[in-house]
Amino acid sequence: MGLSPDSLTNSLDFDRTLFDMTQKQAQLTDPQQRVFLECAYEALDSSGYTAEERDLRVGVFAAAPESTYFRHMLANADHDQVTKHMIQTGTDIDYISSLTAFKLNCRGPALTVGTACSSSSVAIVLGCDSLRAERCDIAIAGAASICFPARDGYRFTEGYIHSRDGQCRPFDENASGTVMTDGVGVVLLKQLPNAVADGDEILAVLKGYSGLNDGCHKANFHSPSVQGQTRTMHDALLDAGVSADSIQYVEAHGTGTVVGDAIEYQAISEVLGSQSHELCQVGGIKGNIGHTNSASGVFGLVKLSLCLQKKKIPPLANFEGNQSLKVHRSRLRFPKSAVDWKLPGVTTKRTGLALSTEFGGTNATFVLEEYTQVEDCRYLRVPKDSDEAVILPLSAATTTALSSKCVQLAEFLKKKTPNVSLQDVSFTLRNG
Repeated sequence: MGLSPDSLTNSLDFDRTLFDMTQKQAQLTDPQQRVFLECAYEALDSSGYTAEERDLRVGVFAAAPESTYFRHMLANADHDQVTKHMIQTGTDIDYISSLTAFKLNCRGPALTVGTACSSSSVAIVLGCDSLRAERCDIAIAGAASICFPARDGYRFTEGYIHSRDGQCRPFDENASGTVMTDGVGVVLLKQLPNAVADGDEILAVLKGYSGLNDGCHKANFHSPSVQGQTRTMHDALLDAGVSADSIQYVEAHGTGTVVGDAIEYQAISEVLGSQSHELCQVGGIKGNIGHTNSASGVFGLVKLSLCLQKKKIPPLANFEGNQSLKVHRSRLRFPKSAVDWKLPGVTTKRTGLALSTEFGGTNATFVLEEYTQVEDCRYLRVPKDSDEAVILPLSAATTTALSSKCVQLAEFLKKKTPNVSLQDVSFTLRNG
């Protein structure tokens, strides 16, 4: 079907109008898409990269649950055709990855993922696949989950997923369900040799991963499967080339539901629970922040990365004990206070697992290892006897924004000095 010149001109005018109305577009866009975009920008900015760099292919792998903002926007105003189109693209979750790619000029793959609670983890799996296949140089992966309106509640139903008392208690004998909360999480992934060569700040090394589904061998569609979770863990360990003995910490999915936690613990025990090896701690971030739906997996990965970097394991929040799990029969332990992550005799590096699952049975497992700084850090350090003056250029749209940037830069330099090169900082500020 052809287009007449007049219709083509009208179409171009429509698109131009759509993208010129940036303030209105922000108001009409689902907070899930807006905040994910902000986090993706922060991830690139904090890593010192800009998608404008020549030949740099940045991939975006994102997820979010169904928009609740969409119904609010349609119900509260009578909109013209352009505005309706902006609402449609701004609240349709299919666009979360492509909108981010458009705004940040990311020219790698841009894929939107949907596997319910494990969505952000599956997005990370796809990001890793894309890096391995060299379809992108950097992968931004994660998810957003923000419900509108912000204040909401529920009526407790015995045996259902929501907590009786508004507390999420992963693996605890008093657990009565989970607590749904809002959250947005993003990680930036890159091939390790390239990250080392470019002098990037590396939180942890993702050694291996797996994403598999339970299939039909379980009680019903909503029930988790021991077999499915164990297969995914074994697959990830094989991909990483490490043994189950070398795992010292597991960041579990841990929703605080009685059935879900019992099945997950059984699966972890079958893979890692041999009594003859070093202790393995089990944690779960949902006790701290609740269950962030599609974004929950990325928070577990971030927590494990920070544990490896800090060499500390925080306590499992809201956990007092659970006799039914028979923890004493395995090497698994639930930390009730902060634990120094010491190196056991079976391995030379700290290594942990991050687990994620969902109602339909799509599981993801990541094997993470601590990053040991390379000895040659000349690209990070400024000679102490250097008297060379360095200009740190800053720009902003307003005086207030410029003052804020100055404060941020000063705080950054105070934390990083002397382990950061002022020449590198100057170069980054001048070039993007």
